[in-house]
Amino acid sequence: MKLNEDLELIGTLSSKAIKAFYKAQDELLIAHPPLNKISLKHEGDLTEVKPESSRTTGSFFSGGLDSTYTAESIKEIQTLVGIWGFDISLKR
Repeated sequence: MKLNEDLELIGTLSSKAIKAFYKAQDELLIAHPPLNKISLKHEGDLTEVKPESSRTTGSFFSGGLDSTYTAESIKEIQTLVGIWGFDISLKR
């Protein structure tokens, strides 16, 4: 969105995922007006994915205040994915 380039995907997608992409983009544009609205270009099959009963709930964990609060307060989380904070540049 920052580069004003459409997202191009190859593979199987669900219509639910496509709707979620546009909904998430609309929310981002409210919070970050300088971003650009982009399109999702898709090559491949569309399918309806039904959740499996064996699905688990995960959360990204950077060690910061927000992710620590999330990990401590949401009991349904079964997996934490450790990451370098999304707000911290990899370049120095």
